[in-house]
Amino acid sequence: MTTEPHDAPTFELDAVREHIAATDAELLVYIDETHMSYLPTYLGRADAMHVIGSPPEEVLRQLWLAARCYGSHGDVYLAKWPLHQFKRRRLLPLELALTVADAEVLAATNKHFVVDPMTLLAGAESDGISEEVGSLTRFFRGGSISDQADLTGFLAVTYWMVLGAIASADNEALEMVRALTARILEKNLWLARKRVGGLGRMLCAHQVIGELRPAVPDGIVDAVAEHGRLHREALLARLKDDESVRKTGEGALDVTSLALLSMAAAAGINLGGRLAARQGDPDLAQALAYGPLLGHTAEA
Repeated sequence: MTTEPHDAPTFELDAVREHIAATDAELLVYIDETHMSYLPTYLGRADAMHVIGSPPEEVLRQLWLAARCYGSHGDVYLAKWPLHQFKRRRLLPLELALTVADAEVLAATNKHFVVDPMTLLAGAESDGISEEVGSLTRFFRGGSISDQADLTGFLAVTYWMVLGAIASADNEALEMVRALTARILEKNLWLARKRVGGLGRMLCAHQVIGELRPAVPDGIVDAVAEHGRLHREALLARLKDDESVRKTGEGALDVTSLALLSMAAAAGINLGGRLAARQGDPDLAQALAYGPLLGHTAEA
């Protein structure tokens, strides 16, 4: 099975194919597949292969290779990247690990990128974690949300906690973080009315998390579709202004949606039938293409 080229008319497909060929040559230089310098190469190849319509299993293999890099060199990446790059420092490695569902990769990733939620909520985290979280939101230092930036940062941190709890099979931590997030969202509905940009994407992720138990399959599909729409909007905006995106496909793959589908499958929720019923929905094109490999098969 192959995917349709993602927004193909907006990408320079010949250039994207040349980019893949160039990285084919680059990967011949080292014998070690987990060489730390390969991480952006694997991620970029996944984006590019998604764009040209490569089989989903080939795209997911690139994500598996990227996840192995994160698991093998997590301490180096954390030392190297600035605190404000929270997605690639904390969220992406766990999203990849959950998506590829490799036990060895998951264990290695947990070692580097997971924090115990109780430690953070009790204010007993290390100075480094405190500084990292504080760069995103003031909530964990003062207990209040003052604007949309604060709320977005809070949701990013609690999403990180949820990813870690699921990756660690810590159901108690998962329920605690879900309850905290629901309480803060209820208190700040005026900031969360519009699902736009990064805040919108985080609200979609937390909707999925909130509907895993008890299971609300239709709500999960709606949230994945909404995340897909917001991702496409952001990508199209970049395509208009950034020639390198048009030539490489950078950012084309919505990894967060893949992780959300993986969460649902891990919770025993098969969305295959509901996804199939929305065949042709552009916001679910990626979920339809990759869903079967992530445990969402068409129901009999």
